Amino acid sequence: MTAGKRSRNFGLAVAAVLPLCLSGCGFHLRGSVPLPPGMTHIHLKVGTSMLAFRRALERNLELSGAVLEDESGPGVAEMDVPVVAFTNDMKTLGGYTQVTEYTVRFQVQFFVNNDKGEPIIGRQRLLMEREYSVQSNQTIGTSGQVEQLETGMVDDMVESLMLKVRAATLHPEAAKRADPTAVPPPGDTMLGHPGNTVI
Repeated sequence: MTAGKRSRNFGLAVAAVLPLCLSGCGFHLRGSVPLPPGMTHIHLKVGTSMLAFRRALERNLELSGAVLEDESGPGVAEMDVPVVAFTNDMKTLGGYTQVTEYTVRFQVQFFVNNDKGEPIIGRQRLLMEREYSVQSNQTIGTSGQVEQLETGMVDDMVESLMLKVRAATLHPEAAKRADPTAVPPPGDTMLGHPGNTVI
């Protein structure tokens, strides 16, 4: 056997074994999450105009095998995401250095009912935050810095949401319990929705 053939065969062997090794150590591809029973067909309701979040969530659900439906109805599960909100708060103001620190917070609340209208995931609250600093003379690039930060947070948030979906597959009864910190904002009419009880 020539050296070229041995090298090619070795590469094929590594390519065949690598997925097995990755799955054995608990590695999972982003977006590839096993869905609980009753979530094959999903109607997604997102209470935001933030297209990046919606598209990332849709992509992850589809990668997991879900069929997204335009309308709710019999045989269609419903994932409701009524809260998707960024806040940007000033943390500290530096003295002579004139460095201002900010904290970006990203909150998402969601719940899922199966294709029979029964709760799969009670109302959950996901919260993450990032910090960044701005010098007083730094006017150019600040908005781009925040935009880049928020883009990364959207990806991380969708991944966290999908981990909740995975947890519902592994521990279905526990997943039905609502997060006591997931208090609907004033005017949120989803308070009495099945699977959305606030304790």
